[in-house]
Amino acid sequence: MILKGENIICFAPHPWEDTWRRRHQVLSRLAVHNKILFIEPPIFWGRRILKEQSRRYVFRLKAQEVLPNLFALPTTFVFPFSRYSPIATLNSLIILRLVAREVRRLGLSNPIMWAYLNPITNRFRGRYSEKLVVYDCYDKYTGYAVNTPAENRQIESRELDLAKQADLVFAVSPQLAEYHKRAHSRVFMVPNGVDVNLIASSEPAKEAMDELERIPRPRVGYVGQISPKLDFELLAYVARSNPQWSLVFIGPEIMTEELAEDVRLLKDLKGNPNVHFLGSKPYHQLASYIDKFDVCLMPFKQDSRTESSSPIKFYEYCACGKPTVSVPIPALAEHRALYYEAATKEGFAMEIGRALAESGNHLKDRRISFAHGNTWDSRIEYISRLIYQTLLHGE
Repeated sequence: MILKGENIICFAPHPWEDTWRRRHQVLSRLAVHNKILFIEPPIFWGRRILKEQSRRYVFRLKAQEVLPNLFALPTTFVFPFSRYSPIATLNSLIILRLVAREVRRLGLSNPIMWAYLNPITNRFRGRYSEKLVVYDCYDKYTGYAVNTPAENRQIESRELDLAKQADLVFAVSPQLAEYHKRAHSRVFMVPNGVDVNLIASSEPAKEAMDELERIPRPRVGYVGQISPKLDFELLAYVARSNPQWSLVFIGPEIMTEELAEDVRLLKDLKGNPNVHFLGSKPYHQLASYIDKFDVCLMPFKQDSRTESSSPIKFYEYCACGKPTVSVPIPALAEHRALYYEAATKEGFAMEIGRALAESGNHLKDRRISFAHGNTWDSRIEYISRLIYQTLLHGE
């Protein structure tokens, strides 16, 4: 059972052209049989408007069809200092008119609102005669180290309000599901998944072959954002204590000067001769890089974000059959037989050694089988059933 013939308005936390994530996987599949307006977060006038990314959007006042049936709308021309009520009201009016015009132009009557937490979502609920509100929660938003206590209180209040008003809440992990059940009875766990067809059909990328062949084995690799969620101290210990291993990182670097210690630790990690940062790669090529790793890593800080997570990369690593070493992640505990786990830097290095020594195809085959049972297509079928149940019966 797949959702068909519906209109969907999505208030997104990042632009469509951002790193391919859960929302891209879900909405690109829903767009096969439904029409979707993907509303990007606002870009504020001022210093940010001069950035390269902002210049791409500032004069684009119509939604662009980025995929068949999926239209992305950048909500530009809003003013900074929106924490002040008069400015927030003015910004809301600007965005409301822009979105309303596109809703009319695209013929999105009685839509489903697909909500993510961002500064404008709560202000637009109920404005478009939506038949259903879905809140898809994929992160512990109060777990970001850069947040102040005051910001966390504001985030928690906005998220609680959004969840209370939703007809359905999807949570990526058991921890987030339990968190939202405080305010809502219709909370369902929808873990992340994997595009096994893309990985199975992925041809070896020449770029991957050329880059990685210059890096000696064994290759211990990570694919994903290079951000403060990583435990750079743990990684530096692994690199220094095992100079015979090559640590390879693939993904965009997203750091903030506000977290100076993380910036320093990352710089320190890069100083090791056996550490290699290869930058961002096209999503469809990632399997080619993973295939050339001997062991894959999930080296996250052990904090509330990690405790509430369901990493997409775990499913992608499994689809490639790769042994993986991770810090403890509660959402993955039931799949503990498929990966190696350690809570200390010393234990992490030891588990990498065990993973490198893995022999035979038994575990590889189990991982691939697991991935085939946890596809994004199966997640869409489950989501569709829940939406139809709610639309038909209100339960």
